[in-house]
Amino acid sequence: MLNFYLVGETKDWYIEYLKECDKQRILPLAEIATKGMKSEYHLFNYQMSEGLAFALTKSLASTITEEKLQSLALVDNGLIDYQISEILDSAFGGRHPLKSISISKNEFGPLTTGKLIDLFLDEEKCQKVLPIEYALEELRISLCKTSINSINNLLKAFASRNSHQLKTLILS
Repeated sequence: MLNFYLVGETKDWYIEYLKECDKQRILPLAEIATKGMKSEYHLFNYQMSEGLAFALTKSLASTITEEKLQSLALVDNGLIDYQISEILDSAFGGRHPLKSISISKNEFGPLTTGKLIDLFLDEEKCQKVLPIEYALEELRISLCKTSINSINNLLKAFASRNSHQLKTLILS
């Protein structure tokens, strides 16, 4: 069973998604539900082709909702490192107070690690771009194809930077 949830303002996002799918010449296969909290974006068990991942990235980047997204979960989507990095950058690059990120059963590599550090741990960039209420509070990376270097670099970044806002870090 495939579940695709964007909870919040979906009309603009969905129109952009459909346009991008058309440009990519792919069928939009997502089941979109608009019930529940308005600050969460969760994508569970939805295998993404490269075209679908690109359409998702472009549509999220071009849509600003009044409801600020605070939670992102990417679970078992077949996403590779650069796709997750681009989703993080396009959807949450300084526009939303993302408090929680969960990545599971995807690829977590150096590009995603670097993007997380850039968006949430680079003190110089964060002070210029993000107010304190945009601090990441929860990060969960589980059952991902990854390398020890990616995990080590992420841990080093958390250890060496002011990451006192982080309340939960789960790496499994």
